[in-house]
This record gives sequence, structure tokens and C-alpha cells, in this order.
Amino acid sequence: MNYKVVESQTITIGNSGGERTVIVIRVRYYTETFEHIKVFEVDVNLTTTEIQTLIENYGRELANDEAKTRVVDLEGTII
Repeated sequence: MNYKVVESQTITIGNSGGERTVIVIRVRYYTETFEHIKVFEVDVNLTTTEIQTLIENYGRELANDEAKTRVVDLEGTII
């Protein structure tokens, strides 16, 4: 599963309980026949490596789920 970070920004969310700052990351996961957009809301204290691991782990889970839902016809063609 390939992925590309489409957008990333740091925002502060406030409500009656207070404020918190997060990083919002929009990631496009894709193959030749599949595309999925996922928006992550992550703690600003995570390292770049931790964020990358989170994105890659989600991609692996998504690839496994996508593979399970493929339908193959009698000639072996994925539909």
C-alpha cells in the first residue's frame, strides 16, 4: 500500500474543558485499484518517527482489510 501525506497542520482545539494543540494530518493511501483518505489527529509531542510509524501501521491494516474484500472471478481476475 502506497501513501502520501496530502496536508498537515497544527491546530489548537478549545472547548469548555480547555485547549489542546494537535497535528492534523491528511494521508492518501492508494494502490492501482484502491484509494482511501484518512485524517489523523495526533499529539504534538509525538516524534516524526512515531507519526510515521502510526501512518505506516494504518496503511498495513488498510491493505489487509482491502485484500480481504477483493472478489476474484473464476478466471482469477480481481473485480
